[in-house]
Amino acid sequence: MSRPANPEVKDRLLSHGREVVHQNGFHACGVQDITNAAGIPKGSFYSYFASKDAFAVEILEVYWTEIKTLQSTARSSRDPVAALRAHFRTLSNFHEKNGFIRGCLIGNLALELGGGSEPVRVQLQDIFQRWQETIEEHIVLALPSTTSSECRKIAAALVDAYEGAVMRAKVEQSRAPFDRFENLVLARLIV
Repeated sequence: MSRPANPEVKDRLLSHGREVVHQNGFHACGVQDITNAAGIPKGSFYSYFASKDAFAVEILEVYWTEIKTLQSTARSSRDPVAALRAHFRTLSNFHEKNGFIRGCLIGNLALELGGGSEPVRVQLQDIFQRWQETIEEHIVLALPSTTSSECRKIAAALVDAYEGAVMRAKVEQSRAPFDRFENLVLARLIV
């Protein structure tokens, strides 16, 4: 009879293992690296995740949940333009706090696994969709005379452009790509 799963162990795997993946990349770390970081035996990993790809799906969800939590201030703003600015500025501050080195786990795994792992691709697609819908809610309020189809496209373009800024900030180790995004892209789309 197998032991029941321990939620605390799974949380450690998700937390410490996610840090290993975020720091080193998915393909650059093995299950052993993930379990070592969590302080558990390698064989225990498979009591919690069917595969390393299944682990990636779950760490993406945890990361997205943390990003949404960071966004509480932006969501509380009654001014939709201020909310959009706060949304992206909060993300930029998060990346700056981390020294721009790691980039966005969503973007990193999209580049690494988006074309090679169907479960991860589906999870990424879902997260990008949820992110786009969050932005779209603000766009609809900020640009009331814009059609819903156009609002959806603007929201998608903002997510796409921001993820590009994250990659560039990682390479430049600078906030400049975020400032360009906010002062040029965001400012022109939501005047």
